[in-house]
Amino acid sequence: MTHRTRQSVILGALLHDIGKFWQRSEKEVSYEKSQNLKHDTINIIGDFCPKKDGVWYSHKHSAWTYQFLTDFENVLFKSSTKREDIPIHLAANHHNPGTTLQEIIQIADWISSAMDRSKETEDEKDEITQKYAFRKRRLRPVFESIFRDEYGGKRNKFYNINEMELSESVFPKVFESPNRDLYEEYDQLWQGFEEEFKKLPNGSFSVYLESLLSLLKKYTWCIPSSTGDNPDISLYDHLKTTAAISVCLYDYFSETNPEWIKPDNKSIVGEVKNWYREKDESFTRLVCGDLSGIQKFIYQISGKKAAVSLKGRSFALQLLSDVSARYILNQLELPLTNLIYSSGGNFYIIAPDTKNANEQLMVIQNKLNRSLLSEYDGTIYLGIGSVGMTTNDLMNFLNKRWREVIESANRDKRKRFKKMFSDDGTFFQPYGACADVEQCKACGKDVEKEDLKVIDENLIVCKSCHKFIKIGNRLKRIEWLVEYHGEEEIENVFRPLPDIPIGYLMADSPQDTEKIAKGDFVKINRISSTEFLPKKESLRYPDRAYGFSFYGGNSMPVDDNGVPLTFNDLAGKSGYKRLGVLRMDVDNLGTILQRGLIYPTFTSEKQIEDKTNRYSISRLSTLSSMLDLFFCGYLNTIYEESFKNEAFTIYSGGDDLFLVGKWDKMVEFAKKIYGDFREFTCKNPNITLSGGIALTREKYPIHRSAEMAGSAEEQAKSLPDKDSFSFLGKAVKWSDFNELNKMKDNIVDIREITNSSAVIDRLRRIYATYWEEKQRLLELEIDEKSREEMIAYNKWRWRMVYSMTRLAKKESKAKDHLKVLQNQLMDKLPSGTEVISVLDIPTRWAEFLKR
Repeated sequence: MTHRTRQSVILGALLHDIGKFWQRSEKEVSYEKSQNLKHDTINIIGDFCPKKDGVWYSHKHSAWTYQFLTDFENVLFKSSTKREDIPIHLAANHHNPGTTLQEIIQIADWISSAMDRSKETEDEKDEITQKYAFRKRRLRPVFESIFRDEYGGKRNKFYNINEMELSESVFPKVFESPNRDLYEEYDQLWQGFEEEFKKLPNGSFSVYLESLLSLLKKYTWCIPSSTGDNPDISLYDHLKTTAAISVCLYDYFSETNPEWIKPDNKSIVGEVKNWYREKDESFTRLVCGDLSGIQKFIYQISGKKAAVSLKGRSFALQLLSDVSARYILNQLELPLTNLIYSSGGNFYIIAPDTKNANEQLMVIQNKLNRSLLSEYDGTIYLGIGSVGMTTNDLMNFLNKRWREVIESANRDKRKRFKKMFSDDGTFFQPYGACADVEQCKACGKDVEKEDLKVIDENLIVCKSCHKFIKIGNRLKRIEWLVEYHGEEEIENVFRPLPDIPIGYLMADSPQDTEKIAKGDFVKINRISSTEFLPKKESLRYPDRAYGFSFYGGNSMPVDDNGVPLTFNDLAGKSGYKRLGVLRMDVDNLGTILQRGLIYPTFTSEKQIEDKTNRYSISRLSTLSSMLDLFFCGYLNTIYEESFKNEAFTIYSGGDDLFLVGKWDKMVEFAKKIYGDFREFTCKNPNITLSGGIALTREKYPIHRSAEMAGSAEEQAKSLPDKDSFSFLGKAVKWSDFNELNKMKDNIVDIREITNSSAVIDRLRRIYATYWEEKQRLLELEIDEKSREEMIAYNKWRWRMVYSMTRLAKKESKAKDHLKVLQNQLMDKLPSGTEVISVLDIPTRWAEFLKR
């Protein structure tokens, strides 16, 4: 067993199906007529591809995997030197293994896709008889698989075959010719991949692997890993999770069956497969990290510089989550492939279920929380949950294990810092400043005067707030984020946890990244752009990893001189000066993750037949990746195209967002986000978004504004089936809100035509009449149906007709608009709600717009 062998396993697993990508770019489908396979490869195809019925070869993509890795062996990272266990053979032989290490990748491949192919059953048959089917099937959106038996759509959307970019090209759509041969699109995509593959830095294994991961994400996000009946798992997520499972198997066998991981071990081929078929041992552990105290940390600010400080705190919080996940991976010596998801203060890691890893995990959590306690005064705590998983769990009961690990993390969060109570005798001793102190003008914390920082003569803050304000100011122009691992203190490198040797440098250009000369590991991430490899060779360093990451809200609103806007600026200089504080998140995401991929839909904890369970680690990874693409990535496109310099994206990631801007622009922003999200998720009725807006004055404490927006969001989520929006103190279904928006527009038009507020005054009186009569009728002891009829046909109705008719006679230019308004008032909203019951929303909305 060597460290280099372990690297070979990881790399071989990560590239095991790369041949599928190249094979689909071939004009000729027959391997014998291939333009890319060399004769030597064709002659030994039986080494990689099992022969079926003694007539034809299956899994022929393995030959393209072999050819690709052979052609590019000179730029591939050099790990193991044993012929059978270099990455080329580990990857190419995963369907026809001749060593135990090759078997490990085969088993990881099966587990990743949760398809029992241990009996060598495979949906890939002779490509000739299938008539090029594997080249005609695009990637389906995983969103159409959520609660599939309840999904009302036609399930006819697919992804285009193109590089990942933050535009509508990442939205699924209906294609006019869904069964067209796609080899030309694949070939164009492949050319871009191949060209950039040659440029990957290979100064170390970590540098090479992480750069390769970003490249695979850019080019294989849209490629189906399998072209069976429901190709909704991306090749990227399948490759990544196969590598994650492979390293867990390798580490587990290192402890339990070390002879299985010896390089070039052919004598016991079949043992790993027998273990998979016959044993049900917990070999991997699902780890959930969950930061609590987020709201208190972000919103504990007020006064001057609140906007930029809030932005800095939000960004620092995401980095804090990233650092925690990174530190766990580093200490367990796991590659980035094993980080399944990280966003919104949560992360999930696949780790080996070994004695050493489990003991290390407890030590790591303790160190992270000690550092959190020291740096953030106990405001933030990292809850850790973990649950062991067998192959059966991963393939058939992953949804249950996912729920259990969340519950485990929640239990840990209810015992914040308990370990330190018992182990640290100094925990309850006096802490913090107690003499010659002054209050921080940003967060209100008492600080010793010598530790205060002066922003300007009117703003003196603590070290932490000073740091967050600096970060917020830098965010308005950064394009690169350099991740640095090392003990050396470097100027302008922000360490979210000073005791943890991981920090970040925010840079405007690739040249700025030269400020970090070296470290244990350095990675240069392009922010919200997939063009991550510098085009000039002189700017590409072999000892630095390159990648890209999406950060929701990397742009700051600025004035014409580039100065960050304040909340006062955003509230406007005239009219109804109010900030709109918007919060939104995906409805029932926990239920989606735990039950959305089981057919038919079930509501009890009964045993689920394997055939109905579509859960797999790669499918969940695909779902998480796509949600992250929308909230962390595409939201920036909405902002840049429609709302630039009109809003603060304080936070957007995972499945939720928090925005601040001028109140009327925030309503439009919310509508745009909802509409695009519904398109992005194929209008699946079970994947919806609820939110709420609070209208506050610009100097109102931001923590109270955030609480008010949170309450509005909860009000929206309190409606049956959610999918709602709260505005001006009332929650309505989104479908209803769209109709109320049309009514508002009509009211505004009437006001402009008449140059009078008469229509608003009359509508307010009509609503007041309705409300008074409704309250009176609610006190009567009558059945509900009778009460509803009496409310609906009360005197407000005839007064409304009378008032609108008189106004139409007086304002003849607006009579058509008034007729439309009268019909709108008499009608019901799409949800069945009477318009009169929410008439105050469009009326007040129109009034505020014209103040």
